[in-house]
Amino acid sequence: MGINVVWKDERGESLGAVEDPTMLLSRFSTRNASAVSGSICLRFLDPAGDACFNQRQLPFLIQELRTARDGVSDQQLVAHLNKVLALVERANEVHTYVWFVGD
Repeated sequence: MGINVVWKDERGESLGAVEDPTMLLSRFSTRNASAVSGSICLRFLDPAGDACFNQRQLPFLIQELRTARDGVSDQQLVAHLNKVLALVERANEVHTYVWFVGD
């Protein structure tokens, strides 16, 4: 199972999601560990766990996702990161959260 990205409101209701059935985000987070280790947000992505980001963290997460995407040559991963970015950018609302849900 990959790392699915879910946008939720404060009651835990899903407002949108990007599924990762081919484990693109999981492989990215483990294969690029040295690149994300110095990040503010991406270093917390874990294929075996969950990470939650709030509105104050989203600008950092968005910038890190853009930088990560720009450094990737695999077009399938670039397309997936674009979907994740679109969801995270839409999620910038009060009382909503972006969850990266691992295994």
